[in-house]
Amino acid sequence: MGVPPLPSNQVINEARLYREAALLLEQNARQGNVDMYWPAAMNAALAVELYLKSFLVESEVPAVALTKEGKKASHNLIELYEAITLDYQKRIEAVNQTLSPTLDLVRMFETFALHFPTVRYSYEAKSVGVIRVQLFGLMDRMEEICSTLLPQVTRAEV
Repeated sequence: MGVPPLPSNQVINEARLYREAALLLEQNARQGNVDMYWPAAMNAALAVELYLKSFLVESEVPAVALTKEGKKASHNLIELYEAITLDYQKRIEAVNQTLSPTLDLVRMFETFALHFPTVRYSYEAKSVGVIRVQLFGLMDRMEEICSTLLPQVTRAEV
């Protein structure tokens, strides 16, 4: 059947739900309920993870299946990015270069590599101690990149 067009619209749509939740929680935190930054960051990190996984879809029928490398990388953002084919990495970076300010995506994926599993439970000893606003910028950048790279449906395909 072949690999579906990447990035996967189905996975991006799910990432957008977590992004929207992150933004709503962040807004609530800015209005004084600062405890909401923690779940906002968790949702932001999960959104970034899903944006990356949208480039690792092997099939969508009967359900989305990730490539072997994508499954192995799990929640690790830098490992997910490195599992993406070089061609798609170049496309991601090309779009990033057109946006302002240009972000050092690889450095950010390294910085937030394990953010989702370490922000989920604030009470755990290995939990991150600080929520960094750059994570929300990375989430928004991945939305812009994925929106730009989403496969275009042509009239002949409709």
